[in-house]
Amino acid sequence: MPNLAAITDINRIVHQINQGDYDIAPEQFYDRVLLDTIKLGQEHYVHLKNTENYTLPAGTKKLQKRRWGGLTAHTTPLKEGLPPAPDKTSMESITFTATAFGRYMEFTDRVNLDQIDPQIVHYTKELGDVMSRTLERYARETLLSSASKLFANNRTSIGELTVTDKLSLADLRFAALRMQRLLVKPLSNGYFNYICSPEFLYDFMDDPLVEKYMTINQTTRQLFDDGKPFPMFMINFIPTMLDEFYTPELDHPGEYYDGDDFKLRIFAIDDNGNHYYYNLNQDNGLTGESLVEYRTTNSTTTYLHDGTAIEAGQKVNWTKPAFANDDEITKVAAADGTVSTVTLAADSSPTTTEANALVWRQVPVHKGILYGKDALVKIGIAGEQGAKTFVQGLGSAGTNDPLHQRQTIGAKINSIGYGILRDESVVITYSVPSQAPAVSGLTAEVVKVNKTVTDKTDDTADNTLNPYTVDEEDKTKGTVINDEATGDEVADHE
Repeated sequence: MPNLAAITDINRIVHQINQGDYDIAPEQFYDRVLLDTIKLGQEHYVHLKNTENYTLPAGTKKLQKRRWGGLTAHTTPLKEGLPPAPDKTSMESITFTATAFGRYMEFTDRVNLDQIDPQIVHYTKELGDVMSRTLERYARETLLSSASKLFANNRTSIGELTVTDKLSLADLRFAALRMQRLLVKPLSNGYFNYICSPEFLYDFMDDPLVEKYMTINQTTRQLFDDGKPFPMFMINFIPTMLDEFYTPELDHPGEYYDGDDFKLRIFAIDDNGNHYYYNLNQDNGLTGESLVEYRTTNSTTTYLHDGTAIEAGQKVNWTKPAFANDDEITKVAAADGTVSTVTLAADSSPTTTEANALVWRQVPVHKGILYGKDALVKIGIAGEQGAKTFVQGLGSAGTNDPLHQRQTIGAKINSIGYGILRDESVVITYSVPSQAPAVSGLTAEVVKVNKTVTDKTDDTADNTLNPYTVDEEDKTKGTVINDEATGDEVADHE
C-alpha cells in the first residue's frame, strides 16, 4: 500500500512538472498535502474514556455480566440456642453483544493514470479515521439510551423545552447527588464526568455558583484566560463538538419519542420578538389512503454531502405541512414571557397566514452526558477490536475486472460492542444553551463546504465507479423542513 512518504519531496515533483514537457491530467496540480481535512480534532473524541474493556475469546459474540446484590445490616439479636433464618443471594445478569462495522470506496484505474494527488492514500487514512468516529458515535448513542433524564428548567420532555431553558450547575449538583444516593461511585479520578458542548460552557461562566466560586477563590482566572472549566461539586466538565450538531444530515436535535409517536419540536420568532412553538407529529393521525407521513426514511441508498452512503431506511426526513385554521401553537410573549395557546384562525394573533409565513426551525436541544463508575462497557473479540484497512488493487477481482479497471479501499472492525452496565450510572441532560439558536448551523455550513474561502471552485474530478451525482430533488438537506405543498424550505435548526 502506498504511503505519504512517497510524496514528501513536494518541491522535486513540482520542479519536474514545471520544467518537463509533460502532458498531465488534470490540468492543475492539487496541493493536497498542504491542506488539512475539515474535521474535528482528536480532543473531541471523549466518549470512550473511562470505558471498561472486556476481551472475548475467539468464537464468542456475547458477554454476560452478573451483578450481585449486597446484604442489609440489621440489629436483630440472636436467640439463645437458635440459629437465625438463612440469607439468600440476589443476582441480575446483563448481556452485551458485539457486532461489526465496515466502509469502502471504489476507484477506477484513472486514479493511477490521471491523478497526481494521492487520493487512494488520502482516503485510506480517512476511512481509518471515520471508523474511529464511528466508534465514538456508537458509544455516544449507547450512553444517550440511558433511561435517566434531566431536563432544564423543570421540563419533563423535549416537547416542552424552549430556547430559554438553560441548564444550571445546580441541576448537575442534584444529578450527582442522586447518583451518590443510588450508590454510583465516581470515576477513579474522584469525579463524575460531564460531557458537554461548547455552548454549555459559554453559559458556565455566568452561572451564579461559578461566579460565587470565582469570587471566593481568586485562583480560577483560567476560565477567563483559556476558557477551560474547572471541576466543581465532584463534576469534571469535558467539552466535545462530536455531538448531534456535527452530523446535521443524520440527527434531528428537536426530535423525540413520546411513547407512541415520533415528534419534532420546532419554533419561530416574529418581528416583535415573540416566540412560537409547535410539536410536529410523525403523521396526520389518519389511516389508509388518508394517511400522510411527515417523518419518512429514504427508500433507496442516499448519499450525503460528502459522498457518504446511507442505506435505505437509515436517513430520516421531516416535512412540515402548512398550518390550517384550528391548529394550536404555543406563544411566549416577548414583553413579559407570558405563555398562551393560540388557536390559529383568520383573525388570531398570529393569523394562520402569518404563522405559515414565519421561519420555523428545530429547537436546538443540546444533550449532555453525566456518568460515573460502571457506566459504559466495551467488548470485542481478541485482536478484532481495531480498525483494519484493505486495499484491493486493479485486477484483484479476477474475472469481474478483466481489464484491470476496478480498485477499492476499505476499513472494517470485526468485533465491537457497547453497553451500559448500570443504567443509574448515566444521566442525560437536555437543555438549550443561550447561544445555541445562533450557532447551531455554523458547523454544518463548514462541513458541507458552504462556508470556505471566497472564489472557491468545485473539484469536478470523478474517480468513482458510480459517479456521485444526485438529482436536486433527492439531495440531502440536513435538518431542513420543507413545505409539503411547495417544497420551499420553511424550517431549519441551522
